[in-house]
Amino acid sequence: MQDISDIRLLDSDTLQIEERSKEGTTQLKNMLDFSAKEIYTIVLQAYELGDRDARKRISDALEGRTSYS
Repeated sequence: MQDISDIRLLDSDTLQIEERSKEGTTQLKNMLDFSAKEIYTIVLQAYELGDRDARKRISDALEGRTSYS
C-alpha cells in the first residue's frame, strides 16, 4: 500500500484494497476475505503512512516550506 486511498469502501460487503506488483500491475482484492492478521498488518501500514505524512508536514513547516496545499 502506498497511499490510504488504496483502500476503498464500495458497499457494505466490499472493502477493496489496491495492490501493486513489482512489475507495476494493479490488482483489487476484497479486504474482508483476508485473515485477521492480514487486516491488522494493513491497518498498521495505513497508520504508518499517516504518521510519516504528519512528520513530513511538521518538518516542512518548521523549515518554512509548504509542501501541501
